[in-house]
Amino acid sequence: MTVPRRLNELDMITAAYPTPGTIRQLGIYARLLIAVVCCVAVVGTAQAETRREYLIKAAFLYNFATFVEWPTDAFTGADAPIVFCIDGDAAFEAANDALADKSVNDRKIRVVKMKNITQPPICHILFLSAQNSGPILNRDRAITAHSTLIVSDRPEIAEIGGIVNLVIVDNRIRFDVNLPAARRARLQISARLLKLARSVTK
Repeated sequence: MTVPRRLNELDMITAAYPTPGTIRQLGIYARLLIAVVCCVAVVGTAQAETRREYLIKAAFLYNFATFVEWPTDAFTGADAPIVFCIDGDAAFEAANDALADKSVNDRKIRVVKMKNITQPPICHILFLSAQNSGPILNRDRAITAHSTLIVSDRPEIAEIGGIVNLVIVDNRIRFDVNLPAARRARLQISARLLKLARSVTK
């Protein structure tokens, strides 16, 4: 799996917008971070802060996709897109703005909004937003049957087989990884990514 190179622009961006150290270490493409920064509204309102937070989380999702390997049968073909299913209005808008024209390992990214869907589409990455505080177990149970990387910033993610949980620690976004859940989903997570996790359940 090809690891993205870290570019010099990263230091400039993180100085202007103190994004989590994990993004710096993952070496996300400079063009993606530049796109994220350009999408951020002037900080000062709760709405702008929420948008900024979800743009950063969208960058995390991109990096997770880069450092996770799906089984071949998770895709319909060599040119099939990698599908990001996003739950929550602000999270979807941020992900769509930051990721819609990007690719991961030669697969185009398709961003899908999850809202009131009883039969969710096949998702390679599913992000469950803390914006939606209602029950999620029944609606998303079918997702666990597929090779889906379930990511959330909701603490109860483990109830539905969540694999990555985003948490804010000391005003920085960190993440925890559940390896047994990843194995059940037939996903291989790079050791490089695991080294950056706050905790890894084995």
